[in-house]
Amino acid sequence: MRSWFSLWSIVYGLLSICCVLLLLNGCAKKPVEATKAAQIHYQRGIDFSNRQDYSSALKEFKEAVRISSGYAEAWTELGICIMETGDFDGALKPLNKAIELNPKLPKAHYAMAVAMARKKNPDTQSARKHCEIAVKLGYKVPDWFLLLMNLEFPMQIVCQRNYSDQPKLLREW
Repeated sequence: MRSWFSLWSIVYGLLSICCVLLLLNGCAKKPVEATKAAQIHYQRGIDFSNRQDYSSALKEFKEAVRISSGYAEAWTELGICIMETGDFDGALKPLNKAIELNPKLPKAHYAMAVAMARKKNPDTQSARKHCEIAVKLGYKVPDWFLLLMNLEFPMQIVCQRNYSDQPKLLREW
């Protein structure tokens, strides 16, 4: 009787270990798939945004962050897209989330500076802070925005700028 009990304990233990390993294996695959799906929605959002179809872009960016809530770049683009619709106050939440997830994301800081400067009750101090961070992180902030924020910047940076890759809203006021 005792050997039967020991054998059963061993079988039960092995089955438990196999179940745990199967669960861990399944969990390891889901984030990768979610990230791929989020990247697909993110890219679609970029494509729609480039065509100035902001309502479709918003849907794609929202889906990207729903699938992968830690996708800082998607949160940034969601905030920029919301700004493109004229809702600068509404852009603050996704931009804050992007910065919270990745404080070294220069585009998020610049977009936050624009949102802070253009919201209903502008917060120029916060806008200036985020603009400074964006510059320190290497973002190509337009010179007119730096002047507007009363920031000093090295002349060699100004001479090496190319703004064609930035969304229209981030290039023009």
